[in-house]
This record gives sequence, structure tokens and C-alpha cells, in this order.
Amino acid sequence: MILGILSFVFLATAHADTPTVAAPKEKHTVYVTPDHMFVPPGYDSTDVNVEVGLVGTLPNNCFELAGSPVVDHSRLDQGIIVLRQRAIYKPKLICTQISEPYLQIANLGAEIPAGNYQIIVESSEKPTEPFTTAMTIAETETGDIDNFHYLNIQDAFLTKKTVETVGQSEEETLLEDPKNKIKRFLNLRGEHRNVCVSLRDVDIKVFLKERIIQVLPIVDLNQDPSCAKKVAEVVFSGELPKLPEGQYLVHIRSAFGKSKNVLVDF
Repeated sequence: MILGILSFVFLATAHADTPTVAAPKEKHTVYVTPDHMFVPPGYDSTDVNVEVGLVGTLPNNCFELAGSPVVDHSRLDQGIIVLRQRAIYKPKLICTQISEPYLQIANLGAEIPAGNYQIIVESSEKPTEPFTTAMTIAETETGDIDNFHYLNIQDAFLTKKTVETVGQSEEETLLEDPKNKIKRFLNLRGEHRNVCVSLRDVDIKVFLKERIIQVLPIVDLNQDPSCAKKVAEVVFSGELPKLPEGQYLVHIRSAFGKSKNVLVDF
């Protein structure tokens, strides 16, 4: 009996501290607005997967994202690409506000003509004030899909490591900014059906204005007939540069015009 009373008190307290909203009774679909859009640089008119990243938060836990953003090219000749990110409202007894961000990758299509574009994200919340951002597609320089061969990325994730302070007093250690002691590492795992594949370089560039960390894992492929056509695994781990505070998109180019994308907070 005592356990039952304690459990009730705990649950009541938890709900009292958590923001909630009145829940509509019917299931329905809305178009949600992102808080920010990441537009990776470097796309040209031969790229087969031009991608942008939409980051936002849903109103509460009664909403669920419904697939990838829908892309509308009907006004492409006017320099406009329209996106619609659907979310489905599913009724619950209580809808709790959430702050966990989502990342949705929108594939804008293949071989978009060179030029300057406006990307518009239509919204049910603000139908007359859509979210917009600019994007430039460059003319191809080589005529090839990619300037390099990229590692066929299977997995990409971030890890953190705290740097231990050596030879300092406790007072000096406490005066330091703890954020400066954190190192972030990018870990990649890729594979190719060629045992002679070798990782030539992992080129990491930071675009501060766009808040994008671009990663190009460049490989050398040996086409010699003696190279067995079986899966060869390639792994890489490298430290990311220290950057001003904020949220960044790590955009990793991959083989076959694809990419992997990871959010990171500094």
C-alpha cells in the first residue's frame, strides 16, 4: 500500500514539472518548419544526389515525422525548389513538449542545372511566411560525377575524449574552461569490392558561415586484374578542429554520389 502511494506521488510530481499541452482528439497531418537548413557547398551540375539538411524540433511527443521531405521541382525553371516535411499527429492522453532536435536529409535530385536557387520549406504553421534559404549549383569543371574516388561509407559516428591536465595545480585546473579539454573524433568505416583499395587522404574543411564540416575520404583504386573483387574494409579516425560554439553538420561524401551526415554540438 505504501509503495502504491509513493508511486502515485512520484508520477504526479513528474507530470507537474513537465510542460504539457491540450491534445486535439483527431489524427491529422501537418507540414513542419525547420529551425535551420544546412546547405553543403561544392555541388555542381553533374551531382546525382544534391542534399540539404533540415534541423528542427517537433511541437510535442504526439507528433512523428512522416518520411523524408517531399521535393517539388515544378518551379525549378524559376530558380525555386519547394520542400514539404510532413509530420503526423497521433492523439495521446497528454502531449509533452520535447526539445530533442531532428535531422532530416532532403535529396533535391540529380543533375540540377547550374545556377542560383531559393529553397522554400512550406509550413502549416506559417503558410504566408515559409522558411527560405539560398543555394548555388556550380558548372561542372570535369564532366565527371566526382572529382575523386570516395570511400564507400558504411558507418560514421563521433566520439569525445577528455584531455587530462598534467602538471597543474587543482586551482589552475578549475580556472580552465572545461570545453577546451574536450576533443571530438570522427570515425569512419567503409568498404570496397577491391582488395587493392587504399585511403589516400581524408580532407576536412570547415565552412564557418554555413556551419558545415565537409569531409572528403579520398581513395585510390587499383584496377589491376590481380586485385581480387572481394570486400575490403577501410577504417579511419581523426580529430575534428576546435570551433566556435554552436551546432554543425558533418557532411561526409561517399562513393556513388552519396553522403553521410552527422550533427555535432560544440
